Amino acid sequence: MSIPSFTPTGDYYQAELLTADPFVELKSESGHTVKTQLMGVYNFENIAAALCIGKFFEVPEKRPTRG
Repeated sequence: MSIPSFTPTGDYYQAELLTADPFVELKSESGHTVKTQLMGVYNFENIAAALCIGKFFEVPEKRPTRG
C-alpha cells in the first residue's frame, strides 16, 4: 500500500502557501484560493495534508461557499 504524501515539490499533491499573516491562505492544486481562520504557518501543512488525503480517497474538491 502506498501512502499519499504532500511535499513542497508536489509528488502527490501540490499546494502553495500565499500568506499566514495572521491567517493561513493557500492556493490548492486545482487553483482555488483557500482562506482559513487558522493562525500559524504550521497549519498550512495540516491543511495540505487534509487536501492530499481527500485526493487519495477521491473526495471531490469543491470550492466552499458561505451559507
